[in-house]
Amino acid sequence: MPNVEVSIMTDIELDSGPFDRVIPVTNPDYSFRDQITLLPESPYDRTLYLDSDIYVYEDILEVFDLLDQFDVAMAEIQVSPRWDLEGVPESFYGYNTGVVAYNNTEDFAEFCRDWEANV
Repeated sequence: MPNVEVSIMTDIELDSGPFDRVIPVTNPDYSFRDQITLLPESPYDRTLYLDSDIYVYEDILEVFDLLDQFDVAMAEIQVSPRWDLEGVPESFYGYNTGVVAYNNTEDFAEFCRDWEANV
């Protein structure tokens, strides 16, 4: 893809292979918290985070256009709600945290700290 670096964050030693950067992860918890705490560690001003089980089969670069208007963009989850949250209507399904585009700012880092504190 033109003008797009592809990086991987991992706790295993890895040759760069298809990646422009391999970003080492030290002392992971192997829990959902790892994702939340590592998102702001992206070396990029704008990042599209994809879980390792996400398959990209066509151009997705237009997602970065959303970041001209919004600081965070997430895909809506496509399955039934997993949690009953007080005050959240049953028709609200939440977001797929395996697809997150974001402007990597201090505000976003603060958002992640708040998110982690409430998980």
